[in-house]
Amino acid sequence: MIALLNARLGTSVEPTYVENPLKNYVKETLADTSKAERQLGWKASTSLEDGIGILVDSDEEFSKKDAENLYRWFRVAPNQKA
Repeated sequence: MIALLNARLGTSVEPTYVENPLKNYVKETLADTSKAERQLGWKASTSLEDGIGILVDSDEEFSKKDAENLYRWFRVAPNQKA
């Protein structure tokens, strides 16, 4: 994710990994949309890289400061303050 954000924004931020304080936090998931495809006929049509581009392009005010906030979100556990 960080590499994709760096590439899209022209930055070179290095991730900082922190231990997650939540006891029941799932560290790894294997997202699988095949059930949605089988039962609903839904299939993803946007790659993660394209989705990041859409996110960045959708906000004309998006700046490198906003990018730093995104990176900071990835460095801390969900629902935790940076």
